Amino acid sequence: TPTVHWLATYGRQVDNLRAALDWSLVQGHAPTLGASAVAGSRQIWLQNALVAEGSHWVSRALGRNGALPRNTEASLQYTGGRLRSGASYEQATASFARAVELCREIGDAAELGCSLMSLGVALARQGRTADGEVVLSEGQDLLAQTNYRKSYARTFLDKAVILMIAGRLQQAFDMIGPAAARARDAGAERGVIRSMI
Repeated sequence: TPTVHWLATYGRQVDNLRAALDWSLVQGHAPTLGASAVAGSRQIWLQNALVAEGSHWVSRALGRNGALPRNTEASLQYTGGRLRSGASYEQATASFARAVELCREIGDAAELGCSLMSLGVALARQGRTADGEVVLSEGQDLLAQTNYRKSYARTFLDKAVILMIAGRLQQAFDMIGPAAARARDAGAERGVIRSMI
């Protein structure tokens, strides 16, 4: 999660990022490098309200001729899901599902856990709360075994969100306080807000 200092430093570099992506992806000089840069810039797109532009670059990187390394494609799909979550749960779900598939192929448990967590919430927001709970629980179990403490803490808040969507309000309310405390202890305070909206 970027800090204020990080955003102040890298947020000013958006024009340089655009130039690098143009050179690598549009002009075709280094598509794999460009794809990695798009995925690695997820927080720049999200935190600077450049969601549409970031989504455009994800689509461009995924649409390039030639296969990307599986880990790069998985990261791009996850980034695409995060960027599309606000506009289209269906598109976000498709991106997260593809990220899950790729992470399973390459055996990346931590990224698989994050992708499952996001897929679970996206499914719930489409009215598929039972499926969302199952998927989120799998991601939570995986993240419990990693050093992704913030993501693991956020799974408890995401579980509360799914319970709210399912209309199980008392269970959700009972879970919010302990989940928020867990997120705070892990340094994931911003995840509290993201999970609740």
